[in-house]
Amino acid sequence: MDVWARPAGFIPTLSVNEEVDLLRSYEARPGMTVRVREGHLKPEFDGMLGTIKRSYGHPEYLALDVRLEDGRLELFWHHQLDKV
Repeated sequence: MDVWARPAGFIPTLSVNEEVDLLRSYEARPGMTVRVREGHLKPEFDGMLGTIKRSYGHPEYLALDVRLEDGRLELFWHHQLDKV
């Protein structure tokens, strides 16, 4: 059984017809391509592609270093990213 708890304060911003492909913390691997979900605190990252470089924290609730397509390295929580 796949159990996933949303972090406190997490509010999904999905339309009724939008397909969800959230990145689960146990799926995150270095080298994996991801997309930044809309609604991030820094809107300039919305929709950007990137590659996971490193993970930090508890395996059930990871923070991830992501090398974005513009070359910046940024830190995200796993729930701020979609699988590509």
